[in-house]
Amino acid sequence: MRAGIEEVVMLDSGDGSAINIPTVEIAPSGNTLKQTLKRFPVVPATILFLVLFSAIFAPLIAPHDPQAFSISKKLLPPFWQKGGSFEYILGTDHMGRDLLSRLIYGARIAVLVSVVVIVSAGFLGLMVAMLAGYFGGWVDLVLMRIVDIQMSIPGLLFAVALAGVLKPGLKNVVIILTVWSWAVFARVVRGEVLSIKERDFVAMAKVSGSSSLFIIVKHLLPNVLNTFVVLATLQVGRLIIFEASLSYLGLGVQPPTPAWGAMLADGRNYIVDAWWLATVPGLAILGTCLGINLFGDWLRDALDPKLRQV
Repeated sequence: MRAGIEEVVMLDSGDGSAINIPTVEIAPSGNTLKQTLKRFPVVPATILFLVLFSAIFAPLIAPHDPQAFSISKKLLPPFWQKGGSFEYILGTDHMGRDLLSRLIYGARIAVLVSVVVIVSAGFLGLMVAMLAGYFGGWVDLVLMRIVDIQMSIPGLLFAVALAGVLKPGLKNVVIILTVWSWAVFARVVRGEVLSIKERDFVAMAKVSGSSSLFIIVKHLLPNVLNTFVVLATLQVGRLIIFEASLSYLGLGVQPPTPAWGAMLADGRNYIVDAWWLATVPGLAILGTCLGINLFGDWLRDALDPKLRQV
């Protein structure tokens, strides 16, 4: 706590003399922005930056064509092992394709699927939450029962069943994950809407004759955006795992397009002789999901006005 500013208060003692009473003005606590930045998760943010950078600039930084193969160079180990070289830093797979290049291009699939699904599922879930929370009654009853039914189905089972109906591919993976994800946004944001709509400023807007659309857009939406952003951040890790799971099972992105889940599936048959084929994409999935979850935890604290004072 910063030092206060000393002041002197003059009080009359009753007999004509003055009594000096020193007082201390307590200054406010330190800059909350500085405190928030001090807790900034450097390592998770660095991981996410590397993943995003790889996804955006993959054609520029990948050392080889991720789909070019050479049987004569198959199963080369990473550079630090005997038989490895700096030409293939992380080694090659069973078809002689550069593992580092495929890892970099696989980040594009993970980022693309996550961003598109978060935008589409988040928008749908946000609209359902606004309608259910604001209007209540039978609207809330019907919409929330649909949400309950969908959330009662195990996520992976739901995704696999829907993937069995649709053809495998990147477009259908986005559709599957969007259909699976929107209910989570609807459930959480709807709780925030129920709380905010009972506040005085919403009641005053109703009394003044504002329309429901104006109240939702002007008063409710801005007040739930913090919750929505944090929830969207935390959902990215789950989406990456689900996309990798579908690709691992052969129901997601199809070869020869590099995807982390498909790379993991290719490496399972060589886990003894070529451990790097499964370990490298597995660590990429683990590191990315851990980084985004830790960053989401920090973002939740940074956007919460109560926690910013701690």
